[in-house]
Amino acid sequence: MAQQSDGLATPRLAGAIIGYPDDAADAQSLIRGVESTLERAESADDTAMLFLSDHEDERIRQLRIISDFESAFAQNQFHLCFQPKVSLVSKSVTECEALLRWVHPELGFIPPDEFVTLAERSGNIRRMTDWVLETAIAQAAKWHQKGVKVCVAINLSAHDLADRQLPNIVRGLMEQYQADGDMIALEITESAVLRDQKSAIEILVALKRMGLRLAIDDFGTGYSSLAQLKQLPVDELKIDKSFVLALDESPGDEVIVASTIELGHSLGLKIVAEGVENDASLRMLQNFGCDKVQGYYFSKPLRVDEFSQWWSTFKWQQSDLVNPAEKQLSA
Repeated sequence: MAQQSDGLATPRLAGAIIGYPDDAADAQSLIRGVESTLERAESADDTAMLFLSDHEDERIRQLRIISDFESAFAQNQFHLCFQPKVSLVSKSVTECEALLRWVHPELGFIPPDEFVTLAERSGNIRRMTDWVLETAIAQAAKWHQKGVKVCVAINLSAHDLADRQLPNIVRGLMEQYQADGDMIALEITESAVLRDQKSAIEILVALKRMGLRLAIDDFGTGYSSLAQLKQLPVDELKIDKSFVLALDESPGDEVIVASTIELGHSLGLKIVAEGVENDASLRMLQNFGCDKVQGYYFSKPLRVDEFSQWWSTFKWQQSDLVNPAEKQLSA
């Protein structure tokens, strides 16, 4: 058993239980297994933890992804997809959300939640954010020049919102690509705002003064309240998809969604529901007075050319959208 101090004044030992040669065929593998198991033990605040090969495989995958960030940027492996937001008032599409995608040449599609977390841990998040901001702002400006009048929403992480240079970066890109404020929206999570609310408000105010639309993303999954959110210069709330996916089957979700829409409106905020995938949920959201919806019911995230084509042919025909997965272009 290997042991290690947790660095406190009164050391608390964590143990890694690993066998040789069953779990590790050589000394290098043994040491690597001990290190990864100790990390798990300390993260779980446990005194001892058994080595599991699948956790070692996960650690190796994470190291591979981190080491391949450089080649991903150099070889243009990242790309953006765009998912429409449909207005339930005008029955039109004037907005979309830019979603970052990474198709690794060997690992294949890597989920955004996985590689964004690793980018934050490895110090690559600033470079990734810069790439997304520039690509999305440039695309928004290009679309407007071609008559595709959509506002492109860009996601920001807690790390981004802690960067006081963010407003200057966004302003510089907007000037470079001659983009107006109504072409761009920024989405931040509850947790990102609550990490340092004073600093976050200052940065959001600076962005708001540039004419940008601001939204709280994944609302309902954090610990904030609408009372706290009224202090923020935001324009809309996006109800997290976990409350919407089974809206038509869950009375609890129905109460949460209806109440959020009503209270959000009382604060002068627009409400967007994510994860709309069936006709029943859409009709419920219409009855609740939801302003906009987003989800596979209308379209999956689309590549640039696919989105342009989808947007140009979109017509509100609710009864014809029962099985959109078969109708929409692939991302």
